[in-house]
This record gives sequence, C-alpha cells and structure tokens, in this order.
Amino acid sequence: MQDYRMQFDVSLCGDVFIGYFAQGNVKFALKELIERTTIDHVSDPTYHHNKAAIILISSGLAEMMADIALMPLEAIRIRMVADTNYCKVIARLQTNLQST
Repeated sequence: MQDYRMQFDVSLCGDVFIGYFAQGNVKFALKELIERTTIDHVSDPTYHHNKAAIILISSGLAEMMADIALMPLEAIRIRMVADTNYCKVIARLQTNLQST
C-alpha cells in the first residue's frame, strides 16, 4: 500500500512567511495612515461618535489595498508551485522577471 499522506514542501515556507509579513506590514501602515487622515479631516466630536465606523472603514480599505499590492507576489508564488524550475526563492526572482 502506498502512503497517501499530504507532503509538505518546507522550501516554500520562507516565501509564504515573507508574503504574509509584507502584507501585514502594508495593511497596518495603510490602516494607520487612512485612520489618521480621516481623524484629521473630521472634528473631534464627530470622531468620538463614529470611532468604530472610522476604524472599520479604514481597516477594510487597508485590507483591499494590501491585497492589491500583494497580487504580483502571490502570482509569482503560484507560478513557483506550478513550475518548480521557474525559481527556487522569491529573493532571486528579479532575473526571471526581467527575462520573461
């Protein structure tokens, strides 16, 4: 009988963590930027009455913008999984991107 357990490719873990780290940083920075800009444009009583809405809207916008910013990296990661000869590490990808 063959062993059909799921195989885990450890070589791709670093690239996945780099992607999540980059997306998390972009999300947090954008959320803080959007929230601070909104607070600067509304008056103090308005902010306190709508604090939850401002935080939710800024978080949603930051999530959307971070996903858009991460799309090229995600496409590269998917291509790395599909074609193992494409590139082994995302950090060395610059030469492959320029040649295709």
